[in-house]
Amino acid sequence: MSNFIRPVGYIIKTPSTYNPTIETLENSNRNANGDLIREIIADKIKIELTWNTMTQDELAVLQYLRRLKSFDVEYLDLDGTYKTIEVYIGNSFKATPLKTENGFVTVWKDVQANLIEF
Repeated sequence: MSNFIRPVGYIIKTPSTYNPTIETLENSNRNANGDLIREIIADKIKIELTWNTMTQDELAVLQYLRRLKSFDVEYLDLDGTYKTIEVYIGNSFKATPLKTENGFVTVWKDVQANLIEF
């Protein structure tokens, strides 16, 4: 897989899976007649990323990015063009230890992170 995702100013390992989606933020409810009143606030991009394995050093870059309020990322959009947006890493950041050496984890598996447009 090509690297469809590139944080601006940082290098991350090419993800094993890359799934961009459009999430619509809206304020919707029904009036007394039961009619839907739908106010579209914005469309935002969410990019679900997974890595089969990642070294501790590779994971450390993601952990650093997760602690930032936001950062810019260049990504392959659903229209087939590269775009740059401001994102943050969502709460569903996960990783499972795979290999240890001298009591320290050196390789992680099943790493997951979601980039959410700010």
